[in-house]
Amino acid sequence: MATNNDEYLEKLEPKSQTIFQDFMQTYSPKSWFQLRTAICTIIVETNIYDFSELTHSDYAIFFSNASKKTTGNKYSIIKQIFKYLYCKNIIINELGFEKCFWDKDKLCDYIKKE
Repeated sequence: MATNNDEYLEKLEPKSQTIFQDFMQTYSPKSWFQLRTAICTIIVETNIYDFSELTHSDYAIFFSNASKKTTGNKYSIIKQIFKYLYCKNIIINELGFEKCFWDKDKLCDYIKKE
């Protein structure tokens, strides 16, 4: 029987599934469950199954509400996912990300080193 995470991940667009697999390879296998949970959280909150359609407004769902607790590993991973998508030029509408991720070139260099 599939878990909720599996059901959500199976609904990802094929290109997004590949992107997610590539992203997972930047982490050790012991972190993969947390990565899957973070991706599913993004899907549940945004109802978006194609990473290229994510926007800064979707990012803001997680990080613009001062009363919402956004600390912890899951939110750290969600932020890393958005950074990864931004640096890999996967997100079509990048408007707004330059305000929260500053210098794209430096960020991308940093991500490559990780």
